[in-house]
Parts: sequence; structure tokens; C-alpha cells
Amino acid sequence: MKIKHLCIAAALSAAALTGVNAQQPESLQAQIESLNARIASLETDLAESRGKADGGAKSFFDEHLRISGYVQVGYEWTEDTASTFFLKRARFKVDGDLWRDKLDYCLQIEFASPKVVDAYVRFKPMAQVNAQLGQFKIPFSIENTEYAPLRAEFIEYPLALRKLVRMDDVCGISSTGRDIGAQLYGSFFEQEGYHILNYSVAVMNGSGINKLDDNKSKDLIGRVMLRPIKNLLVSGSYMWSEVPIGDNPYAEASRWGVGAEYDCPRFVARSEYVVGRTAGIDSHGAYVTAGYKFDAPFVALARWEFFDENKAVHGYRQTNYAVGVDYRPLKYLRMQLNYTYAVYSDESRHNISGINFMLSGIF
Repeated sequence: MKIKHLCIAAALSAAALTGVNAQQPESLQAQIESLNARIASLETDLAESRGKADGGAKSFFDEHLRISGYVQVGYEWTEDTASTFFLKRARFKVDGDLWRDKLDYCLQIEFASPKVVDAYVRFKPMAQVNAQLGQFKIPFSIENTEYAPLRAEFIEYPLALRKLVRMDDVCGISSTGRDIGAQLYGSFFEQEGYHILNYSVAVMNGSGINKLDDNKSKDLIGRVMLRPIKNLLVSGSYMWSEVPIGDNPYAEASRWGVGAEYDCPRFVARSEYVVGRTAGIDSHGAYVTAGYKFDAPFVALARWEFFDENKAVHGYRQTNYAVGVDYRPLKYLRMQLNYTYAVYSDESRHNISGINFMLSGIF
């Protein structure tokens, strides 16, 4: 090896400078043997380091106790109501493997408005059938589960998801799209790096995060996602739910939705349509998001969306037109800038513009 020869040459030179010469062959030979032993030890250490980098042996903390998190801070300005700095999220996450990649856990805590966000254990015996128990994202829609805040292109989630998928729901539940319950999920027909068919079936309390159920009814949720080719995803979701609203402890709050996404190295496009029935009132909403990815870690974005809280009555519809940029100059730093123009069908409300800037620090 070149490294070995260079080390020997350096040792010989050093020996000569310190008085070792041809009249002392035994001393010189001993130093060479010592140097060979050191080189062998270094080669062993280097091989072990390369093995770890290539997915070999993992440390206890890499495997069983991974710590991560992020902080999101920013500034918001709207034409008529707001001019404020904000702390949107401050998350701390601990997760890891409990047994041979078949049993793992996750605990995620939000400090900006203190609460437990995720707390679950998963049993993963095979790709086709897996089980999850605890508090986690509701398996409804593409963006709710597949786009955590560090991946979502815009600062705010689409109106249809916020109002109908337990984020700031019209039924009164605000739970970051999560609930407590049990889920079976799995994948079939594996291809190179993806599965064609993915499914999720969940039974959940229906009362939000960190809360016991507030009636005897359980939410039943199902979702199927098809990926006919690697870059294309098609999804269908359904949720049957009864929640306390007013004096009715079992008011209907059911939802269904469809969506599709195409994501390739240069371009991303995603759209979803969600319908809800809440205590006899029909709501619906949709969004279309598109983005172009430049060579630098920079994405230019556009989104159109609407949400109509009461389809039967004029004046409940909001339509947003938004553009934005997503820039990641460093691995652990993300900057987002969004401009939104909101149009209201209620003639008593003025259409307004808003600007949001958010900085994410990740660890």
C-alpha cells in the first residue's frame, strides 16, 4: 500500500536524523517491525470505520437511541390583521430500534405549545403486515402523513387538510392531524426502491392528541395508495367519525378524499380533494401545488387552493393563490418565503395579501 510505504520511508528518515545508522542494524530492524505493527493496527481501524460508513456495525445510540429535532421561527405580515414574529414549532424527537429492526419506538415533544406530539411503538414483522399503537398521524391523505413540517413545501398546510383532517378542524378538534389509536399497515409488490400498493387501516379515539375518548364511538380510517411507477402516487382515503358537537355527543364528522402526486428530480406536482360532513353540514376543499427544483438547493413554488365550509350556503368559501421559495443553503438550515392572496366569497370581507418568512434550524 502507498500509505504503508510512505510511513516506512518517514520512519527511516526520522531514524537517520536521530542517530540510527548502518552500524546499528538490530535497532533499525526493531523500529521497522514496530512501525509495521502500528500500520497494521491503523489499517484495521480504517477498515472498521469504512464498514460503519457503508452500513456495517452501528453504535448503541445510532441504533437504539437517536436524538433529533428542529426549531421553526419567522415573521408574518398580513394586510389588515398581523405584523408579528412567531415561534411556530420547537420539536424534540427520540426514536430507535428495540429489536432487530422489527420493533421500534418514537417519542416527539412540542415545546412551542408544550405537548406530546408522537408517542408510539411499531411491530414490523414483514412488509405486508405491520402494527402501530399509540399517538401518531391519522392515515388520511398524502400530505398529512407523507409531508412532515420539514418536508412540506409551504409554511402552512393546505386549507382542506387543516379544516377537515384534525389540524384546525371545523368539528372543533385541533390536534396537528394526529390521534390516539391502533393501526395496521403494509405494502405489496416491491419494485426497485418502492412498493406498488400500500394500505393503512386504523381505529382511533377521535378526540385529538393527549386525550381520552370523549364518547363510546371510535374513528374508523382507511387509506390505499398506489404507485404504478416510481414517481407517481395515487391515493384514496376514508374516515367515519362521530364526535361531540354542541349537545350531541355523537355528531357525524366523516371525511373522504382523493389525491395524486408526481415527484421527479426536477419537478413536483401534488393535488388533493377532500369532502367532509360535520353535524349535517357538507364541506369540501382542494389544492394544487407545483414546484420546480433548481440545481442549487432551491425550489420555486406555486399553490392554488380553496375551502368551502358550507356548500349549501353562499359566503363560506375562501380561495388562496400563493407563491413561494424554499432554499436550503446548509444541511441543517432551511429558509422559506411565501406570499398569499386570499379571496373571500363573503362580500363583507376584504380580500387580503400576506407574507410569511420562516427559518428552520435542524439538529
